[in-house]
Amino acid sequence: MKLRIIHCALLAIAVGLLMPADAHAQSPKGKEALQLFDHGKKLLKDGKAKQACAALQQSLDLEEAINTHYQLGRCHEEQDRYLEAHGSYLRASTMARTNKDEKRAGIAQQRADDLKPKIPTVVIVVPSDARVPGLTIARNDEVIAEADWGKAVPVDPGDYTIKASAAGYQEWTSTVRASRTGGANKVAIPKLVQGAGAMPPGPAPPPPPGAVPPDGETTERRSTGMFVTGVILIPLGGLSLLGAATAGILAAAEDVSGLNRSAEEMELAAIGLAVFGVVAIGAGIPLLVIGNQDVPVEGQSGQPPAPEATLYVGPSSANFRVTF
Repeated sequence: MKLRIIHCALLAIAVGLLMPADAHAQSPKGKEALQLFDHGKKLLKDGKAKQACAALQQSLDLEEAINTHYQLGRCHEEQDRYLEAHGSYLRASTMARTNKDEKRAGIAQQRADDLKPKIPTVVIVVPSDARVPGLTIARNDEVIAEADWGKAVPVDPGDYTIKASAAGYQEWTSTVRASRTGGANKVAIPKLVQGAGAMPPGPAPPPPPGAVPPDGETTERRSTGMFVTGVILIPLGGLSLLGAATAGILAAAEDVSGLNRSAEEMELAAIGLAVFGVVAIGAGIPLLVIGNQDVPVEGQSGQPPAPEATLYVGPSSANFRVTF
């Protein structure tokens, strides 16, 4: 009886040692991972690679196993996703080797080695004269880092659209087909053409004072004479108003004997100075503003006629006229 118990125990130990290294544990998570693995294998056998990949990936998310990595590699390869397939085979080989399973490690490594020559590459060649400022190169809308220009970058089989663009230049586009049998695909980027259809440049800084406008039209002050006259009239009008105020105060005091003027004369002087001051300031402001406007230089089309300003000052009145 004792010998029989010992024999059963030894048999159980031997079975445990001979079990595959990636056998799913009989935990709830392990059982679900095994079910997903079996379902994925069946889908792959039935030619439903897309659904098979989803099931196998879910199995891996629950519990990692050598055979699951290997079958996922087969699934990716069926869909021409060579880069992911190659990675799955290598992971299966590494995991098997870690578990001292040299047989399955060799099978997975051989599958990876057989696939590697079939992985195509795309080489973006950018000559020095084509490297315009701000050049951006994209493959299927994925920007390629400048450090990868000139390098053979592995890609999955299929068609790729290569775009080169830069602000102020016309966009250049080309299509390259990466074969399922591998090989390098070189794409030479030409020097971009400036002109119509170019990408809009960024906002330009404002031109410095006195610079020629962007459209090439040269401008000048409308009338320096009007501007200078306005500059003179405004402070002169201010002084006249100040004098009018002073004369008014003296006339109101009725003590102007020291000025050899009567109160009536000082009152009239105050009125005259006030009128002149108001007219001078009223005329000076528009002269200053209009005269300082920028207009095209003489001889260019679209130049507006210069306005004429006339100031009339009489003994009892004053008026100002501007003719456009």
